[in-house]
Amino acid sequence: AAGATMYCWKDKLVASSGGLACNWGGTVREACESSFVVELPRAKFSGEPQEGPRCANGQWLVAVTTR
Repeated sequence: AAGATMYCWKDKLVASSGGLACNWGGTVREACESSFVVELPRAKFSGEPQEGPRCANGQWLVAVTTR
């Protein structure tokens, strides 16, 4: 959904010219529990990843807003 926030593990984020690969989740809980990495096109996001909350397992998340 446009304007939604997506989260992923900071140390899994890989940026390329065309997209951002990470274990994306629509909620903090989904991102904290996910390990499946998928690349999404940069055009899907309205900005660059920002520092997000921390998972119970110690992993830091990044957050991005979708268009």
